[in-house]
Amino acid sequence: MNELSIILRKARFSDWPYIYKNVWSRPECARYMFWNVTDGAEAAQIRMERTIEYQKANPGAFFICRSDNDEAIGFAGVKMLSETMAEESGICLSSDYWHRGLGKEVLRRLMSYARDVFCSEVFIYHTREDNIPSVSLAESMGFTLERREPRVSEKDRQTYYYLVFRRSLD
Repeated sequence: MNELSIILRKARFSDWPYIYKNVWSRPECARYMFWNVTDGAEAAQIRMERTIEYQKANPGAFFICRSDNDEAIGFAGVKMLSETMAEESGICLSSDYWHRGLGKEVLRRLMSYARDVFCSEVFIYHTREDNIPSVSLAESMGFTLERREPRVSEKDRQTYYYLVFRRSLD
């Protein structure tokens, strides 16, 4: 398997067909996220306009793109929680790119951004307990479980456990 290189960059309107095809139209990508699948091209274009505005207002919000052809294959973000603490605000990657080490690369880049741009000392990562690949990612990157909280999904009203992990950025 060839190693795929990625870049994190701001969304452009011309990305909508790719992010729609690769992520927004796929139930498996939305499974653990707080958003629902986007239905159709028109809805994807409207969502892209909102995404661009969101990313303009949030400096740590990015699309994940292939470096070889610039195709949008996911999105990720980091935001400040306090003067010294940042948290990831979501990582979603096309299922076509799962199990290739890209989640680890995206998380590394978000942590570097938090340290270098936000001057954060601590990084928070969170996931649902049943999202085993995400839990494994946190553990493989040296995060420590800080707390486990019961929550109710707005999508299906089912109870799940939300895990909050912590790691120093030294």
